[in-house]
Amino acid sequence: GDSVSVDLLVSLPGFGFMLQPEQFAVILDPDYIADSSLTYEGIIPAAALRLTFETATFGSNGLSNSAPETVVLLNALSDTIDAYRYSTDNSPGFSDERRNPLSNEWENSRSLHGTPGTTNSVSPKAIDLALTRFDFQTGDFVQGLDFPFTVRVKNLGEQTIDNYTLTSFFDTNKNG
Repeated sequence: GDSVSVDLLVSLPGFGFMLQPEQFAVILDPDYIADSSLTYEGIIPAAALRLTFETATFGSNGLSNSAPETVVLLNALSDTIDAYRYSTDNSPGFSDERRNPLSNEWENSRSLHGTPGTTNSVSPKAIDLALTRFDFQTGDFVQGLDFPFTVRVKNLGEQTIDNYTLTSFFDTNKNG
């Protein structure tokens, strides 16, 4: 629910209500279902549990696009399982996503319509090397001669990387 009302979740026909280990659940606004919206058709994996709200809108009057509100997930005993005050600085079609299920860090999704039923687009990868700087040491390039450059590689991933190989070459046929 929001800070004013509590909404009960219901399962969509054929999906049940039991969230299995390693399974994602997607909670859809009733408007997507009532309007037969195709926005998420082909995006939500078949294995994702699909839920919606018992009432016609989420929260007391739906969620605001102009002022942040707090969304709360409660269990059957009305204990707070999780809460999040969402941002409103998203471009149209982009939602907020949690970086890591065990943290309270959120970011704007990098994927149009988010990543419902799958790993979030902002979640760190286990191994993720990136070139963060590439500097040419000279402005003159002559094919067949040394061409000195400096690169900076950063590990954006969660695992330590003991070694890696950086390969450079002249792309004569320009096919990448």
